[in-house]
Amino acid sequence: MTQTYTEFRFENYSFDHETAELTLQYSFDGVRKYTEKVAFTKPEGEYNKEVLDRLCFLVHILAGSSYYKSFPVQKFVISNSEIDYWQADFFNLLYQGGLSQYIYENKLTKQSIGRFEGTGDASSHPEDYDGAGVLMMQSGGKDSLLAAELMKEADNEFTSWHMSTTGKYPPVLDELGTDVLVSKRTIDLAAIKEDWENGGLNGHVPFSAIFASYALIQAVLHDKNLVIASNESSADEANVIMDGFAINHQFSKTFEVEQAIENYLRRYVSEDLHYGSILRPMNELQVARLFAEKGWPKYRKSYSSCNLANYKQGKDDGALSWDGTCPKCANTFVLMAPFVEKEELLELFSGKNLLQDAELTETYRQLFGLSDIKPFECVGSFDELQQAYNQAVEKDTDYKNAKIPTKEVNAELDQLGPYQSFFDEFIDYKKYV
Repeated sequence: MTQTYTEFRFENYSFDHETAELTLQYSFDGVRKYTEKVAFTKPEGEYNKEVLDRLCFLVHILAGSSYYKSFPVQKFVISNSEIDYWQADFFNLLYQGGLSQYIYENKLTKQSIGRFEGTGDASSHPEDYDGAGVLMMQSGGKDSLLAAELMKEADNEFTSWHMSTTGKYPPVLDELGTDVLVSKRTIDLAAIKEDWENGGLNGHVPFSAIFASYALIQAVLHDKNLVIASNESSADEANVIMDGFAINHQFSKTFEVEQAIENYLRRYVSEDLHYGSILRPMNELQVARLFAEKGWPKYRKSYSSCNLANYKQGKDDGALSWDGTCPKCANTFVLMAPFVEKEELLELFSGKNLLQDAELTETYRQLFGLSDIKPFECVGSFDELQQAYNQAVEKDTDYKNAKIPTKEVNAELDQLGPYQSFFDEFIDYKKYV
């Protein structure tokens, strides 16, 4: 029997300055309780504790979505704190958009998700912050590895950061030649599993925004002022539209959310602390071409963008691998096919030509916009993947699948999209298109 509750409470958060561990506490009605802990890499010197505290509050709200999803009540209660109208709009944006896939898969509606209520205009003023330096979010996938190569090519210094459930990181990050900071996240998995046993729901949450807020904490602990992500323009394309509501697996990777987080930092944390994606103006096809040139020779045997084979709760982040059966693998295969040697690409997938794999034909039709819905994964846009397929077939007819048509793409895929202007300090985008 499904449990019923009235309100979801953001009970408390605390940061232990001796251990650099953050504790987040939540509940439904003060009865059903959850505790999440994140152990950050300890700082070597002083850091701004007021800026850190404001980021801990941000994380407290965003990470709460991981527990709220079990029983989506209408009322939110933030203990010992108030938020203003702008903050309420920000958190509503992240919860409703970030839970859109969850809404779709659980046959809910946008109105099923509760709304944060603001109490007035902003009473909090941003703090001065004198940190300097770059922290780059790293997963070991092609996008973040390419971002690192572009930064190094322009002689920009940065420190790598990885979020883990084990405290370890993929060995491929050692090949970057930078320091690697690791934050270990321990979600209250026991409580979540108990929720499932009592009719609780499950589904996708705004992971990228949550991880970005954790990265900002790690950045401040090490006195840095910019966190760089590696999200490209294709994140803006929805998987499906439901009653006028965009369902987007990559919602918290969109430019809208990137700008919203940056604006939140300026209003409530510090005007001197920033977040953004260095690959934002590029699409997946441009990223694949550049990775083939700058990353493939170095990383092809040690990187992976497959979520099914890697990045699971409690999994030891050792050597990365590919499962060869999921939409993410299919996406990577078709994107790289026009730009790398076929033998090397097939070697990555145990000798399989994924475009000729009958079990992936429907997946490719979905990826190319020939079906009703795009797979719920971090994949390219319909036009980008269709164009990649066209170029792959033109390069080698072995890539042609008789059940997948080639069709002309009208989009101008060689153009740069919008991005945050402070990245002009780090990279000359025009040289890459």
